Amino acid sequence: MDQAAEPTKTARARVAWLPPYTFAGFAVAVLAVLLTSFFSLRAVEARNAAADSVQRTAEALDRLDLFLSFVKDAETGQRGYLLMGENRYLDIYRNAQVALPSQLATLRTLTADSLTQQQRITEVEGLLTVKMDELARTIALRKAGDLEGALAIVRTEQGKLAMDRIRAVVANMDLDERRGLINRQSASRSATSYSTAVTAGGAALLLFLTLAAAFVTSREYRAREAEAWVRAGQTGLAARLQGEQPLDKLGENALSFLADYLGAQVGAIHIQEGTGFARLAGYALPRGSANEMLRLGDGLAGQAAKEQRVFHVRDVPDGYLPVGSSLGRGRARELLVAPAVASGAVQAVLELASPPYDGALPFCAPGAGARRNFNGAFDLRAVYEDVCRDVPEARFACHVCSGMKARCLVDADCPAGQTCGKAERPPRPADGLTPQCAAFLLDRPGHANEQPKFDDFVSRSLTACFGTDTARTPEQSARRDLFLRTTRVPESYLGTDMFFASVGLAEVFHRRTHRRHPWGNAGVDYAAPMLTAAEQDALNRRVVRVRADGPAVKYMRRWFEPRAETSTKVLTLHALDDGLVLVENEEKYREAFEAAGKLDQLVQLFTTGGGHCGFGGAEHVAAFLALTGWVEQGTKPTRDGVQSLCNVLLGIPAVGGGECRFTEAAPAEWGTRVVERRQSGAPLRSLVCDGDPGDCPGKATCSPDNHCR
Repeated sequence: MDQAAEPTKTARARVAWLPPYTFAGFAVAVLAVLLTSFFSLRAVEARNAAADSVQRTAEALDRLDLFLSFVKDAETGQRGYLLMGENRYLDIYRNAQVALPSQLATLRTLTADSLTQQQRITEVEGLLTVKMDELARTIALRKAGDLEGALAIVRTEQGKLAMDRIRAVVANMDLDERRGLINRQSASRSATSYSTAVTAGGAALLLFLTLAAAFVTSREYRAREAEAWVRAGQTGLAARLQGEQPLDKLGENALSFLADYLGAQVGAIHIQEGTGFARLAGYALPRGSANEMLRLGDGLAGQAAKEQRVFHVRDVPDGYLPVGSSLGRGRARELLVAPAVASGAVQAVLELASPPYDGALPFCAPGAGARRNFNGAFDLRAVYEDVCRDVPEARFACHVCSGMKARCLVDADCPAGQTCGKAERPPRPADGLTPQCAAFLLDRPGHANEQPKFDDFVSRSLTACFGTDTARTPEQSARRDLFLRTTRVPESYLGTDMFFASVGLAEVFHRRTHRRHPWGNAGVDYAAPMLTAAEQDALNRRVVRVRADGPAVKYMRRWFEPRAETSTKVLTLHALDDGLVLVENEEKYREAFEAAGKLDQLVQLFTTGGGHCGFGGAEHVAAFLALTGWVEQGTKPTRDGVQSLCNVLLGIPAVGGGECRFTEAAPAEWGTRVVERRQSGAPLRSLVCDGDPGDCPGKATCSPDNHCR
């Protein structure tokens, strides 16, 4: 019995606490921590030693100056007493006499690491003894009334020679200390650099080890999750196949479960029959799908059976397992073909596929003009600031709480015990808002949103400048009329557009571009057609001018500039009366696809009404079905076709009703609403065009490849 138990004990003893790679990783991490700690400690010690050395040298220089000053004081006190005979001069001498020994002792301590300096201090001590003896003797003679005797000692110049030598030795000591200070400062910098390098290197090593550990852990976690997913699938499939079931029902149940579990929309299962494979069951196959006997090597399924291998195909051949519905059929996007092998022979072949939806349907096209829309928003702000320049309350500025820090619109916005006070200093128009006001409003969307309401942040400013429909002075009417004629903004969109010209600009400026302006109007000529020549001239003379920052423009171009670099079919839907995202955006969007040579991938639909994204349910669904038909069946949408489909959908209550207002349209050039401009960070060659007036800035022209030059 003991012998039988021994192998078990041995086996248990051999069980490792951790997998080898994990253990090695922990060992390396521990070693890295120890090495980093050791070298960091050495580096800190070296840095501290260097800093102490620099400090001692600086103190030694101060002590040398102080020592020489005391010697001079002693000499000054002696001379004053010899000349005047007054005891107040003796006080100066006595103070120096008391201080000099301690100064020399301190200097000896501070320069203990230099043999040369120690020798010089010894020499100075001897010279100081001679000098102080000369001073003491002359003072004693003067006290005794023998002034001539004292002066006779002075005339021997014994004291002068000692003083000159003291100055020379101290000067040499000072020179050496200053040279040493330079060397010690260099050593201190080197020690600091070494310490920084050790710390950074250790941190980098630990970061690498952490990332490596995370990678290994993630890989193991994914492996465990994948294994658990497979086991759950096996359990679910086994449950679906339990009990006595006819063969065809068994195939349907198996296929239904696998399609659902693997996220497939269509599939088929074939079982071995004679020399080939017959379809046992199908899942969501369109009517009329072929049901021919499958032979080894025929197509992907036959090849999978022949080679007994799994095929995972993303470039699916046309007509292979088509995806169909009552709306039509299309080509599958992804295909999985797997043989079922038992006892070395293929017993069945499984095919699963998912359909393609490589299409995009941007409504209202806010991305069509992309960063150019922000140039338009800044133009609105610049014009607003000029038109409302004489109305302080019209500035887009928050108020300041009585604590002088927090921002507010009403007392309830302030911390407890504080009230909402006067308005802050207005921001620069190009900033949108001050940093404090931007943070306040962006964190409280109820105070300012893109559909301004009475007494919110945007409406307060607009009311101060333009009044309201029920209360408007002649001056406010004149300002409102001038602003609308200059900007051509629909009056119903005035608040929404000015929200983006204030809060919208601030969000980008303060939170995305690191307080750099991706918009500007340098060189822009504001020549709105509804203004008189005098009004245009006055506006261009007074309007605030800002030059865009190149890095900010590059950021906006990277993330918010359509380039048509896509293989996706794109169908846009835009209302002609959209006063927020101007329909002229669509012209610039079309030019991007034209410049990329991909106009065949773009269809632009327009409605006569709907404003900004106010389409009816039938219009929405008709556009979506037109896109899916284009993607799945290759039928490119037309205005007439979508309008007809929309009319049919109006009769289906579940669709949502509404109107069908699709129309043919050719939006005007973007530059007729927002002037194209040269900006740092946006090379001229990056601007797309098609040769229409105004689609390139200034005197630039459109090249044959649809780029400005």
